[in-house]
Amino acid sequence: MTDATASTHPLRWLADKPSELMRGVSAISYKKGASFLAMITAILGTDDFYEGVKAFLNKYSYDAVEAYELYEAWYQAGSRAKKTFKNISTFVDFCQEWTDQIGFPLISVKSVNDSTFEVTQERYKKDPTEADPTEYNISPWYNFRWDVPLWYQMNDEPEKMNWLEMGKPLYIPANTASTTIVVNVDRYGFYRQNYDLEGWEKIGKQLLQKHTVYSLRTRNAIISDAFAAALVDRIEYMTALDLLKYLKEEAIYMRSVLLSIYKKEFFDELSRNHTDDRFFFDNKLKMEIIEAICSTGETSCIDEYAKLFKQEVHVKCKEGMRASECVKVAAPLRAGTYCYGVHRIGEAASNKVTKRTSIAQTMSK
Repeated sequence: MTDATASTHPLRWLADKPSELMRGVSAISYKKGASFLAMITAILGTDDFYEGVKAFLNKYSYDAVEAYELYEAWYQAGSRAKKTFKNISTFVDFCQEWTDQIGFPLISVKSVNDSTFEVTQERYKKDPTEADPTEYNISPWYNFRWDVPLWYQMNDEPEKMNWLEMGKPLYIPANTASTTIVVNVDRYGFYRQNYDLEGWEKIGKQLLQKHTVYSLRTRNAIISDAFAAALVDRIEYMTALDLLKYLKEEAIYMRSVLLSIYKKEFFDELSRNHTDDRFFFDNKLKMEIIEAICSTGETSCIDEYAKLFKQEVHVKCKEGMRASECVKVAAPLRAGTYCYGVHRIGEAASNKVTKRTSIAQTMSK
């Protein structure tokens, strides 16, 4: 939600001095950047997306580049881009709307009559009174408006795609009384969704009747965006909470998803390979999985940490020894070993840690 506050920054901006470059090392750069790339991939198609990246790298290897040159490579690589956008400059402009502006849109859908849904956009901002940063050259032409790729689903029909153009409403013909419409299907777009009260009620009813009409990603987006809409007073919290009534029928929870990919062997593999740069990304992914599944209280994961604590801390660290002398736990696993070890073993483990200042300091790092 950082991009919904005034403390954000755009994905692309002009740095006037080296110290400003560190602003780029942030959740905005990595998370919003990844979301932008996912949206571009959905528009172009996976094959064309990667073909564009390869063409860009081959053409500009060992050279200085501008962002628009990547956008041009994407456009040239794919037939879908050429069909969707009038010309290459139109596609470049679209990309820059998302990379050069702070924030993102809230897409609102309402029934205007018995045959039409109206779709509009506004900037999603947690505190509308909070002043935006002045150091970024935000184009007045954009004015916190975007050309929005709109993936939507009506009832149990296959998803459709249309465009909500900057500064214009989109009208979708439908029998509004009998149609339940959901936008941002599969969460391809970097935006939030909102509906009039009748729209939210129909979505809640559909979830209760047959929630599998919507994909898992779509269900996740519906719940998340409902609470995001409540946070900025677009709907009542009770409207968002009513959507949760269907959860007693939900079969796919985070723990079950993580269990399908988690392996106890990750602990041994991390211990062996954590200093080898060849395994950097594999190790990072394994740590993300371990941390996520342990946070759900999964016993098999916590047991591995407790076992590490017993073997590497509880047994090896004798009275008077410093942590650096006795603790040989791999750095990525160290914090979890202390925390879950103390949690599982109890007072004896807690005393072992707190009596050794160096161990306690290691826990806090």
